[in-house]
Amino acid sequence: MKTKTIEVNRWTLFAVFGLSIFVKCILFHYFCFNYVAVSSLWNAPHDFFSFYVAKLLPAVSIASFTLIFKRKWWIIVASIIIDLWLSANFIYYRANDLFLDTETIMIADNLNGFWSSIVAYLNWKTISFAVVSVLLYVFLAFTKVDSNRKRKEFAIASTVSVLLFVGDNFAGYSIDPTKGKYSAFKVAKSVSMGDFYSTSFVCNQWIEAQTPLHFFPSFIYKEICVLYYESDTYTLSESDIFKIEEVVDCVASNSDTVYQNLIFILGESFESWALLMKDDNGVEITPNMNRYREGSNCLYANKIRSQIRRGTSGDGQMIVQTGLLPIESPVACMKYGENVYPNYAHKYDSAIIINPAHGVWNQSIVTYSYGYKKLVEDLIKKRQNDEQTFQMALKSIPSDEPFCMFVITISTHTPFSCPRKSSLSFNKELPEILVNYMNCMHYADSCIGMFLNELGKDSLLQNTTVVITGDHTIFRSNLLAEMQPTIEKYGLPIPKDETYCPLIISSPTIEKHTEIDTLCFQMDIYPTILHCLGINDYYWKGLGVNLLDDTALQNRKISEEEAFELSNLIIRSNYFKDLNN
Repeated sequence: MKTKTIEVNRWTLFAVFGLSIFVKCILFHYFCFNYVAVSSLWNAPHDFFSFYVAKLLPAVSIASFTLIFKRKWWIIVASIIIDLWLSANFIYYRANDLFLDTETIMIADNLNGFWSSIVAYLNWKTISFAVVSVLLYVFLAFTKVDSNRKRKEFAIASTVSVLLFVGDNFAGYSIDPTKGKYSAFKVAKSVSMGDFYSTSFVCNQWIEAQTPLHFFPSFIYKEICVLYYESDTYTLSESDIFKIEEVVDCVASNSDTVYQNLIFILGESFESWALLMKDDNGVEITPNMNRYREGSNCLYANKIRSQIRRGTSGDGQMIVQTGLLPIESPVACMKYGENVYPNYAHKYDSAIIINPAHGVWNQSIVTYSYGYKKLVEDLIKKRQNDEQTFQMALKSIPSDEPFCMFVITISTHTPFSCPRKSSLSFNKELPEILVNYMNCMHYADSCIGMFLNELGKDSLLQNTTVVITGDHTIFRSNLLAEMQPTIEKYGLPIPKDETYCPLIISSPTIEKHTEIDTLCFQMDIYPTILHCLGINDYYWKGLGVNLLDDTALQNRKISEEEAFELSNLIIRSNYFKDLNN
């Protein structure tokens, strides 16, 4: 039986296709930001106009091509591309509170071996864009479009797109002149040139005001900026040099001799609330880390704010090892991996990194730039679990002391697939992703306990500073908002708006048990380690403060914003290269 089709004109096809794109943009905004600004129609008409025109603009621009393209197949292709782009941005936002840009796509090979991580962030919202497309495909299947192409009408639609773009920007300026910095071109240039202290915040604000579909023209503009304005090395001005010299000790003799071992355990996605958690039977999630954080010669800080940018784990490693903060774009360990970096590892003849994830974040380069003499990677180029990692670490302990060993865990990486069956018991109403994370934390903690217990048998820890912290947090604001009803219902110790990394430092130089429950930063870890190791005459003390110094903690000389600005200058100019020559 032949299917009956209905003949429609091209304006109808234009309207239907444009409506599908518009609906997807509205859905995307609601899923990410939980509002659609309907009430602003009568409360703030300018806001209403600016909000909806920004979503209508890509719909009109893309759908206008239906007026000149004779075939309908390109609509299906365009819809699939739009669906994939919106879904990818939504997944990335759930995972990182950021949206995709050119650099994120360029470093996608860091996901090699970790593609399963995406599964943890999939939900019904992810396929909602495809559902809208299916309705569009049904419309296409039962309609026949007249063959007359409307070039003049296409010109009209294109003109309307330009007017919408101008009108949208005009509305933004008329509401708040500062919104001009969120325009497509200014944001693209800021990401390229590093003009803003936090371009991730700027870009998120811009996406909230626009849609991810606006990124395509800004991509082109950004690449033009990179081509014409950026060079591999940034040249410092006199004022830049003056700012840096205020925090760099150019006359330090670097004559300190280190007598202590340093074992640094950098936990993948460790969050401090997990140390307070117990299962339904009262079993601690992290009994081994709790034992260390309660020790008499221990510093414990439970609110270490993650300061990573798009480099995620690569940024986290750089911050705790160099005392510098990452730049927004490009990712420092990728673009500037061969720079000269300060690090306590330079003070050791035996300095080793145990890395269970082969080939990510430019480790084969930055390991040696950070001052390590040996990189122990996964030789079979396959993701390991923490038990294997710590067994490898035990086999790699240098025979001569003092030594520095940096161990990276991996089992708490998304999708939180625990390599060992968990004995913990949790309420079935808790989100699956949360339960899986706690099971993995319990497993990682058991591996840390095994490792440190083995070292303690030979009294090695008596002359060792042990540091345990996280490279970054994992539950971003979007995920926290989704889980908040369950968190409140069961009184879980998970912060509402922002989670933090824990910091545990056990050292013979710490005279008494110290706990800090005020806000601290990842950049504070580096100077605190220098203090514990007795490295007092090093040219680079970092941008944070020694957390064991109450006076410094209460009176920071450099704000977080200033620290980002200085790090940007230092990294882009490879400042320490000239300093060490």
